[in-house]
Formats: sequence, C-alpha cells, structure tokens
Amino acid sequence: MQKIKVWKNSMLNLTEFVSIEKEEMTTVKGYITGEGYEKPWQVRYTLTLNPRWEAQTVFIEVMSEQNYTIELYKNELQQWLNEKGEHLEAFDGCIDVDISFTPFTNTLPINRLQLTKGEGQDIKVVYVDVRHGVIKTVKQRYLNKGSQIYKYENEDSGYISELIVDKDGYVVDYPGIWQQIY
Repeated sequence: MQKIKVWKNSMLNLTEFVSIEKEEMTTVKGYITGEGYEKPWQVRYTLTLNPRWEAQTVFIEVMSEQNYTIELYKNELQQWLNEKGEHLEAFDGCIDVDISFTPFTNTLPINRLQLTKGEGQDIKVVYVDVRHGVIKTVKQRYLNKGSQIYKYENEDSGYISELIVDKDGYVVDYPGIWQQIY
C-alpha cells in the first residue's frame, strides 16, 4: 500500500514530496527541493522502517553549495553503523532518526510510542542537521495533548512546538514551518 504526502514550508521556500510504501518493511522516499538560507537545496532521503516504526536504514543525499551523502544502518544488535560498517557508539540507544528538513521524521516517534492522551516520553534520536551537514544525538520529548496534537520539544536546544497530526500520525501542521498540502 502506497501513501503520498506533500508539505510546503512557510518559513523557507521548500516543498517536500514523500512516498510511503508499506509492505513487510516500510520504505519511505522523500524529495525536498527549493531555496532556504540563501542557498538552493535538493535533498533526497530513503528510510527503511520495521513494523514498529523503528528506523533500520537511512540514506540522505544533499545537493546544495556543498554536496554530501549520509548512509546509516542498524545491525542485528540494533546498533547504528556507517557506510563503512563502523559501529557509531554515540548513537547507541537511538531508535528514531530526525532529519531537520522534513516533518515526516516526527511521525516515527509519534507512531512508535503510541502515547495516550496526557502521556509523554523522553527519547534520544539520531539528528541530521541538513543545513550544516552534522549528525549528532539529540534529546527530544513528545507529549500527546489529545485531539491529534503533540507537544514536541528538543531538550538540547529548548525548542518547543505543537504538532497537529492526522489519524495516521502524519504531521498536518508544524506551526510556522510545514503545512501538509496533499
């Protein structure tokens, strides 16, 4: 079963097209293009998710003033490895991946955690800062406020937002940044 989602960024001049193909494993292919931070951007990513919404593989290709790729995958012990097969110990315990230029990756913890109204949880994620080409761990918190609203907090930066999601956990409105248009 395939789903298509399209978001428009109201802060930057970016649009994202995402294809979600659910089979035994879910394959997510995202395409982000436009202009932001006074640079052109073409970002392509592919995620493989297990049935519990846990990221298993990540591939990101960024084309801008500097081009780069990022490739990560989990081994049988659920440890993150880079494209050379090296264990990335800093990411031990990280289940989710958060890619800075997309609202899609907020769907991963929302669907994985299955929080009930009023319930919140702290998580540690592999955070990909597309703008600066940096990968690091970040502490985040999700709180289900009910009525398909989740309070999202980046505990490292202090950033807080309330995300409105649809019945399937996909972001409909990331206030001031991303709005789903399809």
